[in-house]
Amino acid sequence: SGTLELTVDPPCSGTYRLALYDCSGRVADSFFQDRYFHGDESFSFSTSELPSGVYSLVLSGERMVRRKGIVIM
Repeated sequence: SGTLELTVDPPCSGTYRLALYDCSGRVADSFFQDRYFHGDESFSFSTSELPSGVYSLVLSGERMVRRKGIVIM
């Protein structure tokens, strides 16, 4: 169990979605959907409910997608 701390830095102001996908491509958690950003924001999320494994953190919106692989132990 732990905490995922991240900073979201979209390339431009707009509406975004942040989701965590497991190695099967299923959504393991959706942190926000249709959220408007204007600049960087930092977040903390508990990972205690998630099993250990490799995940993809995906920020999508405004004609862009950013992926980052993470390991939860």
